Amino acid sequence: MRHPIKFPQLLQIARELRQRQTPAEEIFWELLRSRRLLGLKFRRQHRIGPFIVDFFCNEARLVIEADGGIHSTETQADRDDNRDVYLRQNHYLVLRFANRQILEDPETVLREIAQATGRWWEQE
Repeated sequence: MRHPIKFPQLLQIARELRQRQTPAEEIFWELLRSRRLLGLKFRRQHRIGPFIVDFFCNEARLVIEADGGIHSTETQADRDDNRDVYLRQNHYLVLRFANRQILEDPETVLREIAQATGRWWEQE
């Protein structure tokens, strides 16, 4: 049986993850930070219960995950499914985007987020 990670350990892990972002996470954070998308406040590497999510908006109860290649493995996909179930049971909307999609088509990703939040987004 796996032992849950204790709260202080989660905070340290979140700090480390913020310092070791993937290129897709770096670009995505630049698009989301400082209320750049729809005036929504996002946090990165945020703790929710026993999990650390990539990006989080409390106002929209929205979790966004930037998934790299590891997420296509069966073991990681099962973990992701369990995490998504937990988050949805706690009334969070979960959106997952492949790193490749974030890097190659960020406009579509932002439009999907806008649609999920029920807000209108226009490209400037």
